[in-house]
Amino acid sequence: METKKALNLVLTYVGWHTTTYIGVGSNCFPKFRTMKIKLIYSLIFLTSYMTSWAQDSKPKISNRQFCIEIGVGSSFLLPPNEQYSNSGDGLSINPISLSYTVKHGLGISLKWMLGDHSFNSTISRNDGGVLFTDEADFEFGYSIVMVGPIYTIKISDKSFVDFSIQGGRFHATEKISSNLLKGNFESSSLGYSCSMNYRKLISSKTYIRGAVYYVSGKNPSIFSNSERITPLIFNAGVGMIF
Repeated sequence: METKKALNLVLTYVGWHTTTYIGVGSNCFPKFRTMKIKLIYSLIFLTSYMTSWAQDSKPKISNRQFCIEIGVGSSFLLPPNEQYSNSGDGLSINPISLSYTVKHGLGISLKWMLGDHSFNSTISRNDGGVLFTDEADFEFGYSIVMVGPIYTIKISDKSFVDFSIQGGRFHATEKISSNLLKGNFESSSLGYSCSMNYRKLISSKTYIRGAVYYVSGKNPSIFSNSERITPLIFNAGVGMIF
């Protein structure tokens, strides 16, 4: 009964945020800046619930386990994209990640991640042999759904590290607004990611986690000097074992 209640809470969380992300306009990426407070409070609430629900339970782990995770963090757009050199850190959200470990630490994992960057940069346009340069406001977002193998290493009775290589859909959007150009661009491609996820058990069913993801996919920008875009994502959150 306790497990069912916790599962329903996670599904409600995912459903609420999914509803928020769908139908946000032609760019099809979430308006994260208006959602930061709600997301942070949601994560704090869920962490508090899971911790109190799991109190006085003895931490343990089995060969076979099914895990559900959520998280939030920062995203950085790596070089050589000169167009995004001023992008700074953006917001990254992991509405849900699933993993199933079968035996000897080997298993399969699935993740859904969203990211958003808003920044100012310069663009150039050649008109009749004359080069014009202007400041531009950029909004760059991405949505990732990927699947792949996972390998778990046990550090102690309560600590574990997951390594994963995944491939799947990488959807990216870019909105540009300047005196020279206004437009929306997007692309969908086969992307890939490499990740490392640290988990610390706080009970037999729950854990806190911190992860780093290296992700790559097709760049939608018509101004960038690179065909690919590479977000580096740092993420923290909570998870449950079933």
